[in-house]
This record gives sequence, structure tokens and C-alpha cells, in this order.
Amino acid sequence: MLAGNALALPQWVGTEKVRLVNTVPSAMAELLRMKGVPASVRVVNLAGEALHRSLVKQIYEQKTVAKVFNLYGPSEDTTYSTYVCLKKAETGSVGIGRPVANTKAYVVDEECNRRR
Repeated sequence: MLAGNALALPQWVGTEKVRLVNTVPSAMAELLRMKGVPASVRVVNLAGEALHRSLVKQIYEQKTVAKVFNLYGPSEDTTYSTYVCLKKAETGSVGIGRPVANTKAYVVDEECNRRR
């Protein structure tokens, strides 16, 4: 089953079966504030907004969450282009990770020259 609105999870029938939350960081922060993250959640995918390490820490404070992913895809892409699985103990800024399988990502300058 698919819940259309992450913020409706606390009232959603079947929350004991929710294993994955895929949403934007601001919605996840609100779910945490509401204490609305189902205890069955194991994986959290976040995309669409900048992700801060403090939110990752709060998510991992949910005892059942085993993995938190930061997913990135520019507006021109219809899905995610890069991903990174964030570790509990990591500090510092959150990167966008590596390209998804069978793809490449390039960082270029203003003249579209690849950066090294």
C-alpha cells in the first residue's frame, strides 16, 4: 500500500506495516515533531530539499530505523540521480553521494568543463 501524504501516517490504517518513508526533509521533521513515525519504519529516503545532519541524527534516534538515504535529482531529471546512505555516527555536511547504477555524474564549471 502507498500513503499519498507522509504527514497522514499517524492516522493511516496499517502503520504497523510501513517499512519505508520516502519524503522531503521538512515533512520528515514534522513527522518526528508529531511523534508520528511508525515504529515499523526501517528505511527513510529523503530528497527534494537540503538535508541537515541534525535531522539525520533525529531520525536515527528512532530505534527501528536502520538506514537513512539522501537522494538527489535535479529538476530536469524525473527521478533520483545520486544517492548516499548516511551513517549514524557521521558528522559534517550531508553530500549528494554517488551516481545511481549504470550512470555517471559530472561536476562542471561555468564553461561546462569537468572539475577534478
